Amino acid sequence: MPKDPDLLATGADRGADFLRKETEAVSSQLSKVRDLRTYDLFTRVLQESLSEVLEAKLQVLGLQEEIVKSRSGQKPNLAIPGLNILMGRWADLKRFSIYNLYQECNLRGQGLAFNSDDEMFSFLVTSSDAKIDQIIQIDKDALVSRDSHIPGLCYELLAENAELRKMCNAYQLKVLLLSSEEGNEKALATSS
Repeated sequence: MPKDPDLLATGADRGADFLRKETEAVSSQLSKVRDLRTYDLFTRVLQESLSEVLEAKLQVLGLQEEIVKSRSGQKPNLAIPGLNILMGRWADLKRFSIYNLYQECNLRGQGLAFNSDDEMFSFLVTSSDAKIDQIIQIDKDALVSRDSHIPGLCYELLAENAELRKMCNAYQLKVLLLSSEEGNEKALATSS
């Protein structure tokens, strides 16, 4: 295993390049970990723990980058690494789509059979809520997951956004089910 270079001794350009490559590698791993499916409580908790560790590593790399900036005469902003983590969580919330979950369930079936649309609706709401909770669950231990340079209001806004998304997802699913029922009724009426 190669030894990490001394960032302060290598010079600002080489240190910044090293940190950029490391950040890309850790970000890639974080995306892979978050995209993995979990099948039980153990794997979900393991996924959350790995995500938390990788986010912490990204924050450390960001702080190192700010230190390298300060060594080259630029003014460092110690809040940027924590804001980047928070923005990543926000982006994960925005990327998650209940419509895609609905389509996946409808097209692939995933080995699931539902007795009624209400049963499917209940499953999708539960699944979407679990995914949203997974994204913000990492923030439950403020001592570990929150940056002291970021106001607590930012984390609270993320949690409120997640709760609003849950409500919107439930509404969107109900509309999707109603529109699919109307489509089925029209198809039956035209075929008769």
